[in-house]
Amino acid sequence: MKIKSDFVLLDVRSPQKKLEKIVSFDYNKEKKVPVKIIGFISNAWGDSDGTSQEFEVEVTLVEAGDPVDVW
Repeated sequence: MKIKSDFVLLDVRSPQKKLEKIVSFDYNKEKKVPVKIIGFISNAWGDSDGTSQEFEVEVTLVEAGDPVDVW
């Protein structure tokens, strides 16, 4: 099955403050953190809006790389 998605919401328990500081907009420079998320789609989340449906993902592994500058 091919799945198309524009975004994933990730609930971060730690390090919240450090991650927020890294990805916060800083003048003309923006940093982003590459991430690989592995988990299981377990439930529908909320109601369909007629275009798309959100799903709950039980995350089993999150791997984040070093922050990169995006211009």
